[in-house]
Amino acid sequence: MKRIVAFFLFALCLITLSVSSLAADKSSLAALLNEVYDPAEYTAETYQPYQKAVNGAVPIYEKDGATQEEIDQAAAELKTAKNGLIPILNRDLLLEYVDEIEDYLYSTTYDLSPEAETLLTDARKEFLALYEDKNLTKEQLNGAEKTYQNVIQIAGESKEIQKFSAEEAGKNVVIPEKVISNSGGVGRVTTIRLILLGIGIVGILLGTTASILYFKPPKFLQ
Repeated sequence: MKRIVAFFLFALCLITLSVSSLAADKSSLAALLNEVYDPAEYTAETYQPYQKAVNGAVPIYEKDGATQEEIDQAAAELKTAKNGLIPILNRDLLLEYVDEIEDYLYSTTYDLSPEAETLLTDARKEFLALYEDKNLTKEQLNGAEKTYQNVIQIAGESKEIQKFSAEEAGKNVVIPEKVISNSGGVGRVTTIRLILLGIGIVGILLGTTASILYFKPPKFLQ
């Protein structure tokens, strides 16, 4: 009797080990289910199929008697839906980069080196092309951000040209002396010139009169 019981327990142990070794592998499905994606970061058109695939895979994962075929199919559908997710990208960032670059290229604030100007021009073209690309990816947008930071740093190291305000220009620019004073009268320089001109005219008149009197005096003086 003892031998029969021992044999039965041994057989039961073998059966248990066999069943355990034949249990379906859920590790790949578990890895996919453990990946978390924020619905706010992806388009609704692509996130809805992904959520549907998740909802279908969870019961298969929790099912004790799930076959390997069921698990593999759920994992495949979930992986396909995950690969179809399209992130919501802020394309307007590219236009902001372009505006910033154009401030350096077209303003007179900075004296850009030829190398810096070339880098900025090439980056501007790249950002505009990416903005028009319908298949723009998150990786491309992240790469554009790094390029933007690099070229802006290089541009910022260029020699800055000082801009003078109207008040500063009045302090630094030599202005000729005014001819007309603020009160509307004649300025000092003009006054002197007029006095000299008057003296000259009087001198000419006196000289002319003396010449007439000397060479042809009037009858009452003869």
